[in-house]
Amino acid sequence: MKAFSVFFFALFASSASALTHRPTFDALQVRGGANLGPLDSDTAMKLAKTATTAYIAGSASKYIAKQTGGNSPQLAEFVTGDLFALNALVTAVAAAMYGLGSSGFEAMETLAAGYALALLLCCDKNGFSVDTVKNNVPQTVITVILLVLAFVK
Repeated sequence: MKAFSVFFFALFASSASALTHRPTFDALQVRGGANLGPLDSDTAMKLAKTATTAYIAGSASKYIAKQTGGNSPQLAEFVTGDLFALNALVTAVAAAMYGLGSSGFEAMETLAAGYALALLLCCDKNGFSVDTVKNNVPQTVITVILLVLAFVK
């Protein structure tokens, strides 16, 4: 744990001067900011909200099927998985933070930070290793994309 703390302290100390001077990246400016092809922060937020809606609908479908003794559709099983549940939680928090106003963060930044926090908690629980990241590839990819869209200008 000491090595982990020292690493983050060194990382923070080395990036402190970088926080005062933000370099411009011509390649990103040519492409219109931090857009990743057709994916920009507005589209990413819409996708996150759509996935949250799908999670809620799938959960309702599974609940009704359980109560009536029926079978839920296979799509309901897919959209109620761990990744969709995580997305629903993080998106709900991001939308609530944005709705509160003057929090200092935009919804996209809060969404990216929530995914990053969830990934860090997963690594903390399972150990900080390459295997943990390999076992959570979808979450890692989504986190990296959201961090780029939210914080690279």
